[in-house]
Amino acid sequence: MITAEAYNNIHLVIMAIERGAQLMKVSPKEMYMRLKAQGLIHNFLLPYYEELHSQSVDWLAATTAETLKKLGSIKMRLFHGSYTEVKSPEVCKDRRMA
Repeated sequence: MITAEAYNNIHLVIMAIERGAQLMKVSPKEMYMRLKAQGLIHNFLLPYYEELHSQSVDWLAATTAETLKKLGSIKMRLFHGSYTEVKSPEVCKDRRMA
């Protein structure tokens, strides 16, 4: 059975993901992947629950998005197991570059 503390921690993370995704104009899944890749879920949101849960959802989303932007790169695990870092990737919806 899940404890009330664990439930509250998970709820805070979900709120940060969903509102942060709206703010950054990405899907919640993409937001989750970015937060996970940077370690912000286990190194920022969960350990500082006591400090963060009293703030507004908008503040939490803005702070989380700002932190992601300041980190500026995404660590990616490649197919063969090594890691690479991508800084400001160009994203396009088809094969043609704009």
